[in-house]
Amino acid sequence: MYRLLLFLIMITLLLVACSEGLEENTIKNVKLSDLDRSISKVSSDQMSVHEFNVSEEYNWLEVWVEKYVDGELVEDDFKFSKGVESEGHIIFSTDRDDNFSFNIGITNNGSVGTSHGHDPISEDREVTSFGWTINDEMVVSEEELPLAGKFYINEERRMGFSGNTLEEWDDYKDDYDLAYIVKARFTNEN
Repeated sequence: MYRLLLFLIMITLLLVACSEGLEENTIKNVKLSDLDRSISKVSSDQMSVHEFNVSEEYNWLEVWVEKYVDGELVEDDFKFSKGVESEGHIIFSTDRDDNFSFNIGITNNGSVGTSHGHDPISEDREVTSFGWTINDEMVVSEEELPLAGKFYINEERRMGFSGNTLEEWDDYKDDYDLAYIVKARFTNEN
């Protein structure tokens, strides 16, 4: 409960800091200030924030996490959806523990929707984790939009993926023991 409260406080601070305006039908990674990063470290291991601005053409947002083991998609069951209008944010954070625990937040028009997921990581995997934003800015369409990822690698494997695009991820996904990719899709549910 404490982490969820900190997550909601963090979302509120980010909303104030990120209101610069954005071209319509665009989603972009928000560069966090030093204060934002410090606050996020209290309740999370890593955090990715994306700001969006959509036209009336889009009124529904779905965010989900895909799980890959040794480069193969094994699960994409965790989904979170919310009605949206105009401008908002998608916040994805991971917890500091030995398992993959995460929070997803969607903010829009003063409302906040949050969801929490958890996926135990097998204890026989000795891995190092790292994560980053996959794309800095994208045009919104009804296609899947890759936002961020958290990657786990065995010390014996090499890291080749630099985190620039999902296409590059496809080229290197076999290099990782375990990976979680956060994706979003905007649609019209009328």
